[in-house]
Amino acid sequence: MATGPSSTGRPREVYQETVWNFGFGSNIFPPDKLKHRGSPGNVDGIEFRSFERATLYGWRLAFDCPGLAPLEPSMAGIAPVVGKAMDEGVHVDGWMQGALIELSREEYEKLWLSEAGGMGDRSPYCETVVECVVDSTKERRKAIAFRTRESQRLTTHDIPPSSRYLNVIYRGAEKLGVDPRYLEAIRSVPTAKPCGPVARSMCRLGLVVLVLAAWNGVGFGMISRLIRLTYFLNYSRELHMSAGHRKAALLYEMLLICALLPIAAIGYFLIVSCSILGWLGLDTHHATLARNFFRPASS
Repeated sequence: MATGPSSTGRPREVYQETVWNFGFGSNIFPPDKLKHRGSPGNVDGIEFRSFERATLYGWRLAFDCPGLAPLEPSMAGIAPVVGKAMDEGVHVDGWMQGALIELSREEYEKLWLSEAGGMGDRSPYCETVVECVVDSTKERRKAIAFRTRESQRLTTHDIPPSSRYLNVIYRGAEKLGVDPRYLEAIRSVPTAKPCGPVARSMCRLGLVVLVLAAWNGVGFGMISRLIRLTYFLNYSRELHMSAGHRKAALLYEMLLICALLPIAAIGYFLIVSCSILGWLGLDTHHATLARNFFRPASS
């Protein structure tokens, strides 16, 4: 893959004045999500120039980027449709749809940083050049899409996402006007089994730490180990729930709570600290990010 002039290993396309991004997950309908996107030094969202529906052949919507279970077990990426992958993920006969988004180089960098791109090789995603077909004109255009790094994958199979996250993608795809068959494929994705309110609240606080750590490039080792631990515990919990073993499932949920307790405490401390600093006018940036993060889940 061609790289930019700084020899960073990034695609040459990200250094152009206009950058095209293929949005397929929560960004599939840019007016809904990009305006809320925060990143280091940015609380005003991401400005895009235009967007239109496009089709990507040979790729599928994959839920293979691990998140913090049980609240958000996985996030979306793209994956090639080859071999057994034909029976997995979201695609219709080997193609998927999304939004081809036109951005300035500066705004694209904000988007990349919002996806923890500032962590370099430790980022959960890598920038992949794909060739989309614009649905309205049939024009072929190269774009940057985010693919989960092999080093970040926890399993060879997709991880069921939360129903909240899947609904965000479904509503965005519906607004974008994707093919009904692709919309139905999104609807049919199995979702993670819900957890109790205590684990959910702790996980939400833990996500504050995960996001801020990713944006600032710190604590990667701790976060990575926690993600792996919560994945294992949540996977075991769901297996026992499916088998009807309620006591065993409850035990694993209690272990999840114990695993999340330290990071939840740190998250609560950060929220309080950012709020105080914002009230004092000393750090309005992180205070605003904290408030935005706790918008209602339906937004």
